[in-house]
Amino acid sequence: MKLTELFAALADIAREKDIEYAVLLDAIRLGILAAYKKTYHANANIDVIVDDSQKKIQIIAKKIVVDSVEDGSMEISLKDAKKISPDAEIGDAVEIEATPPDFGRFAASTCKQIIMQRLKEAEKDKVIKEYSDKEKDMVFGEVSRVAGENVYFNLGKAEGLLPKQEQIPGEPYTPGRKFHCFVLRVDRSTREPLIILSRTHPNLLAKLMELEIPEIMQGVIEIIGIVREPGVRAKVAVHSNQSRVDPVGSCIGSKGVRINVISDELKGERIDVLRWFEDPRLFVASSLSPAKVYSVQIFQNEKRAVVAVSSDQFSLAIGKKGSNVRLASRLTGYKIDMKVMED
Repeated sequence: MKLTELFAALADIAREKDIEYAVLLDAIRLGILAAYKKTYHANANIDVIVDDSQKKIQIIAKKIVVDSVEDGSMEISLKDAKKISPDAEIGDAVEIEATPPDFGRFAASTCKQIIMQRLKEAEKDKVIKEYSDKEKDMVFGEVSRVAGENVYFNLGKAEGLLPKQEQIPGEPYTPGRKFHCFVLRVDRSTREPLIILSRTHPNLLAKLMELEIPEIMQGVIEIIGIVREPGVRAKVAVHSNQSRVDPVGSCIGSKGVRINVISDELKGERIDVLRWFEDPRLFVASSLSPAKVYSVQIFQNEKRAVVAVSSDQFSLAIGKKGSNVRLASRLTGYKIDMKVMED
């Protein structure tokens, strides 16, 4: 391949693969320099000039002008130096072209290897940037394989990893099934970028609600807080920025149609949507939904709430294996002590 053809090919590759042409030329320069030193066993002060304007690649050796040459690879006599640069003096550095006769073929072969490596690096960089922009966001992917306790997803341009601790307990991850996942981070340490996913993160529920409930996406309804026991139960505190919009009813939808779609996406996780209140007494009472609360006492210094309910509401307020009161406590930030209302 002629050097003119090589430069034209480099320009085409840079354009098609969205790589900066200057970056590609610099990679070529460094790659040829390393390959030249290795092939020709050059230990001198060698540099490579990649001249795009003249479509030339040259090997340049820098030698020090001396009276008596002891090391021909590093030094040049004053007499020979003046043939190159008439103003040369002892101690000057003179640049000498050291391009070998068969350099065109050598350069073309070396460039091919460098280009292949640079394309791989560029593709990796693009994937890292794309999914770095999606960190803390939701993606949709297909289970490609299961290896031990880890589940791997085909995300299109990259592979996603759903570790054991980020899986919903008991959820079947068979190859071919598709799921929404939350992007925790991009692992750059592996040979290929690996996208670390979660099915248990509270923000996965938030993103699913944004997807299914237009009022949240539009900012009419805000999600103030979310807590989950993945695959079992979740509580979501919501607030409306418009008095005429019921935040709880809008999230649940007619006959539960909206929230049921989201629940099905999370292995049937029960989702309690409740109204957020600035007043901690009202918020604690709301957080224990669907139980009806009689009274709430707040002990602010202890971040503790004492809640009284009727005897027929006590088990509902506690929930199965304590899940309702436990989630309410996490959502509100108060330790909740339950008691039966005295007659």
